[in-house]
Amino acid sequence: SRPLARWRAVAAAAALLGLVLFGVLSRNQSAAGVLRESLAALEDGAPRRFQMRVEARGSEAPALTGTVDLDGRGRVVLFVDTAALVGFDVAVGRDEIGEWVTHSNDAPVRFPSERGWPRWLQLDGSAILVESVDALLAGLETGYALEHGPETGEGRAHLIARRDPEASLEDPSAHRVELWIDPATFALERMELSWPDDPRRAAELEARLRELHPGVLEEAPDFEAGALLSPQRIVYERVAPPQLPDGWFSPEHHGDEAR
Repeated sequence: SRPLARWRAVAAAAALLGLVLFGVLSRNQSAAGVLRESLAALEDGAPRRFQMRVEARGSEAPALTGTVDLDGRGRVVLFVDTAALVGFDVAVGRDEIGEWVTHSNDAPVRFPSERGWPRWLQLDGSAILVESVDALLAGLETGYALEHGPETGEGRAHLIARRDPEASLEDPSAHRVELWIDPATFALERMELSWPDDPRRAAELEARLRELHPGVLEEAPDFEAGALLSPQRIVYERVAPPQLPDGWFSPEHHGDEAR
């Protein structure tokens, strides 16, 4: 009927207007406020998966890939596919007991709560950041200047975080982080971390560093001292989460015996 059709048209227009107004409001909301909402959205109990791509620095450095799974309740697994490069894969995670890591085909190792899993992996003279999406987002609340980025035309909120110029030169954190966030749900859709080029990293340094034994770093790297090359870029892209098997967030599932 005509009244019903007219009502549907009005309802559709109202819904469209609501989305437009919501987008305007989210744009007017401070970048820090959008970041806090996005952090809260990661704890809504919904499973999420992010594809990870690490672009290492160096003329022959291969790109590494991996995945990050979050269950929305604090449990995390980050898997880095490094077997083709060094002969073993790396998995780190957090379950009900605490944080853990498996690498070098060894048995899983758990870490005390005050320490947490090692955040850096050494491969071919490059230091690769091994960190979960939720921890990276939380780290942007301090030591970074947050602002809204230019419109992307994709309907997503775009934030840019730049390292505080007063931050320690020995801090290996990314110098620039870009976020793309769904304005309706505040769900993080994409994150890009980047480190600046350094002309002092000559080919001789690159060749020397490539001789270092690959493995997990017990301490954060000092890029200023030239001990290791920084990553060039790390990208996290949200994808549809698969049906994960039971025990996925426990280290036993990812240890040598499980492979």
